[in-house]
Amino acid sequence: MPDEIVLIVGIEKGSSRRVAITPDNKVTISIGNSEMGQGVRTALPMIIADELEADWKQLNIVQGPAADPFKNPVIGAQVTVASASVRGFYEPLRKAGAAGRAVLIKAAAETWKVPESECTAMKGAVTHKKSNRKLTYGQLCLKAATLELPKNPPLKKEEEFRYMGKSMPRVDFVIDAVTASKAVGKPVKVVWTREEDLKYDAFRAATCQRIQAGLHPQGRISGVSHKVSCTSILRFSNPGAIRNGIDIYSMWGIFDWPYTPGYPLDSYTIWSENLSLTL
Repeated sequence: MPDEIVLIVGIEKGSSRRVAITPDNKVTISIGNSEMGQGVRTALPMIIADELEADWKQLNIVQGPAADPFKNPVIGAQVTVASASVRGFYEPLRKAGAAGRAVLIKAAAETWKVPESECTAMKGAVTHKKSNRKLTYGQLCLKAATLELPKNPPLKKEEEFRYMGKSMPRVDFVIDAVTASKAVGKPVKVVWTREEDLKYDAFRAATCQRIQAGLHPQGRISGVSHKVSCTSILRFSNPGAIRNGIDIYSMWGIFDWPYTPGYPLDSYTIWSENLSLTL
């Protein structure tokens, strides 16, 4: 729920809260997922900042702790795997940002003694068009922190999105490149490699996939056949978790395909004796 992951003001080191807006007009967003080059430290803040109507320039993105509020609703654990970060957090983070936006607007309306409907939040500030008044989130956060967060705040329509669906600058690589460049005094190119992943965890090998699909005249999917040939991760780490020959770690996003529920899946997992797991 929004009130469990939004904090309007005040953030301490190790806080499990998602968002903090402070009087210096900074919006600190805590991300509990691991950045491994996939862009999660950019994608998840985009969701919150969009619904919150925060200015991207005022964001401070920090790594969150191991804590229950950061557990992925899809998986039930705080793990970064299976392309589940955006899938799992899209709705709760939208509600979190929208709840923050709602109380900031309410704080401004109460300050000016005007109806909330006359106030608009945009890029880190709330404005009252009739009187041409404006207050930044930093100026409003202390009052907003005293207000109750709505349980089901109104969400933006897709055509109102400011960041989602748009091309945004990556947060992780930019910081790494600038830091390294300053240290060596020369331009650098940052390349994300997976030596640690290969050394300490199961290697997710390439797969061979064959997909056939049928479409209705209207363009809807009428049927899908998806055949997969791949090595198994669970065979080495947790063989008992394999059900009906399906290794969910190797086929996440396939066996639980969300778009056409109940479509036939032909799944063939081929074991490889050459694959070893280093612990």
